[in-house]
Amino acid sequence: MKNNLVYENHDAYLLYNAALEKNPELPAHGSISVQYALYLYYKAYPEERPIGYRYKRHMLA
Repeated sequence: MKNNLVYENHDAYLLYNAALEKNPELPAHGSISVQYALYLYYKAYPEERPIGYRYKRHMLA
């Protein structure tokens, strides 16, 4: 399967690919923002999430 994703920047690319290693079935299409990549990363690695970190409400949908 060809990856047609567009990343906001290199940080988004790194975060998304780190989360992808843990969960290869991650949902994504179109473009990946840093915020969405961070959300997916913390979802894949909850132990890495800083104390007090909260997702923005619209990212949970």
